[in-house]
Amino acid sequence: LILDTCVWVDLAVSEFSLAKKLGRLIDDGKIRIVVPALVRTEWEGCKKKIETHISTAVVDSRRFAMQFVSFLDEIESTNMSSQISSADPILMGRRIAASRIQFIEAILNSSSTIVAPVSAKAESAAIKHALERKAPFRLRNSMADALIFLTAVEWVNDNKPSNTVFVTHNTKDFSDERRGDDDAHFQQRLAPDLQSLVDSNGMIFGSVIGRVLNDVERSIATDAEVKRGEAIVTRTRLRDDALAEIIARSDVAELLEQYKSFEETTGGAIARMLEQQKNFEEMMSGDFIAKMMEQQKSAE
Repeated sequence: LILDTCVWVDLAVSEFSLAKKLGRLIDDGKIRIVVPALVRTEWEGCKKKIETHISTAVVDSRRFAMQFVSFLDEIESTNMSSQISSADPILMGRRIAASRIQFIEAILNSSSTIVAPVSAKAESAAIKHALERKAPFRLRNSMADALIFLTAVEWVNDNKPSNTVFVTHNTKDFSDERRGDDDAHFQQRLAPDLQSLVDSNGMIFGSVIGRVLNDVERSIATDAEVKRGEAIVTRTRLRDDALAEIIARSDVAELLEQYKSFEETTGGAIARMLEQQKNFEEMMSGDFIAKMMEQQKSAE
């Protein structure tokens, strides 16, 4: 099993129940983890973001819990309100984040985990993909994505395992863009540029970790966990589709130049940009972008 960095991050933030099940499958000898060396490097850079996401989730959960208790108190007297209000959500969030990060790193740094280094061959192939605008070079500077995938391909070619699955939530850059009128599963296929690299070694592409784990041990991931994983992939794709559509419009070029890094336009920065620009209102009224942002809001 070879997981992209985004999957490890989501396992820590929103799919931790599956991280624990993954750990059990590893302990039982049913799964072996291969980690491209670049994933370890990216993971180090994501730990602060993981802590922020988890702390925010804990703060929001406390707020909703307090609101629920206020309704409960109207029916019967409880002492839950004082217990919840006395809890420090920031401190709790940090402790939870530290515990989850430690759990993930125990897998990444385990003696049973195989580390696949980035070779000169993989670097050369990634540069070739970039120059020829092949996947995963679509939306952003995807050199890291390309190196991770090509390192995985090279490791499989060299070691020839019987079953290998590469999992990423980044379907915008990795999946097939071709879609028939009745094809609802195009995002679950690799882009042709990438599929041609794994036709001979049998490496499989996956985008929902719960489904992948169920292929190893039936029903180890619950239906709710699989649906949650599907929602994460859908939310990520909606965000990237909306971003791609915005970037394609020439009237956004000046706005993008105001930002030092293109990566800053992902996630919440897009919402802030849209709020700050009054001229976007006309552009978004009733068109594709408005629909995409509404779908993203629903997914959130």
